[in-house]
Amino acid sequence: MIDSRRYFKMTDVQKAIQQEFEIFQQYSLVNGVESRKFYQLLYRRLHGKPTLRAFFAVVIYDYLKAYGHKAKGVPDSFFYRQFPFILEVIISIQYYHNQILDRKYGVDNHLSIGNNLNAANLLRDQLADYIEGSVQDKTVKGVVSRHVRKIFQYVDIGQYMERRCNRYNNWSGYLDLHHSFSETVEAFIDQHCIDLALDAIEKKTGLSNGQNLFFRRYFERIYLTNAAMYKVTSLILLELLNARNPGVVHFSSLFGITKQVINDIADLIPSRKNPGTDSKRPKDAFADLRNFNITLPLGFHLLAHPNGYIGKYLANKEKMNWNEQLEERAFQECLESHSVYQAIRTGKKLKSQAINYLDKNNPEYELLLDMAGVADWNKYYYVFMEDHKEYYSAYKRTG
Repeated sequence: MIDSRRYFKMTDVQKAIQQEFEIFQQYSLVNGVESRKFYQLLYRRLHGKPTLRAFFAVVIYDYLKAYGHKAKGVPDSFFYRQFPFILEVIISIQYYHNQILDRKYGVDNHLSIGNNLNAANLLRDQLADYIEGSVQDKTVKGVVSRHVRKIFQYVDIGQYMERRCNRYNNWSGYLDLHHSFSETVEAFIDQHCIDLALDAIEKKTGLSNGQNLFFRRYFERIYLTNAAMYKVTSLILLELLNARNPGVVHFSSLFGITKQVINDIADLIPSRKNPGTDSKRPKDAFADLRNFNITLPLGFHLLAHPNGYIGKYLANKEKMNWNEQLEERAFQECLESHSVYQAIRTGKKLKSQAINYLDKNNPEYELLLDMAGVADWNKYYYVFMEDHKEYYSAYKRTG
């Protein structure tokens, strides 16, 4: 259960970014109230359940501020309203693109793809205008604009890496896993975090050199598409506060990796049990498998059962077409192979590594610890650990 202090703080952050949305609309090219309809994904995020990334930014700011760090001439309202709001706009733009790439939320034809492209491009331009017009301090404006561009760049590179290095053909043949952005990636990614992630899975799986490299590329890819935003959030705050705290950066990176592992596990919940999100519908279940994208739980599964229904579907040996029956078979196979439980265990290990970088004496430590607890329990894990506890119990006996 969510800590009451965290709940109330998340609610306060959500109210603040809702208010900032009203200011943001002033920079829209869409007529008045129509902007809510045009940017409905962003609107749903801001007016639904409290959002994690905005909350993360506020808590990290308070964590750093507890050491006496201050941003000269920058009002707290920037850190409590504008900055978290900017992050929510960024993630909404990313979701518009993800829906296109993964064919989610009904974005699977020329009309819907065109609508998403229009919304993402206009929203990105509006964000730039908003930063230029509403962020008063020139230094802050420059820092934020520079890092926002970097976030988009890293996500684009990560999506390229997914197509280049994380598909089934890479897994089945361990084909050339080199990519065109190796120097850029190595300069940004904290390889120590990647090594910790690999250590979390290697000890019991005994990976070959090819498998090890495949999983390294997987963790590098999700570092760029997910962890990068958390890391850059911390980098922006540290720069504006003129502070240095490597522990916060490591925590942010590992927490971001952990969050994506959770998302990849959630993708394996069948549509009849899938709660959906602001950017995904229940019927988007198994999108990674259907797109031949090998994630951590699917990699674990292929190590244990390369020739099952999932393996045959990926290899297309029997010309299988995706349907509800195959979805149920795939779900059952994931339960029986314990692959989801291996991935859950990996996420828990990463969370433990992440919190080791935090200062237990900091007044915001408990909030960050509670937030990181999503790796131990969440609504998606309920399906695997409670609804199908017999498989989880069997895994605990053997795993």
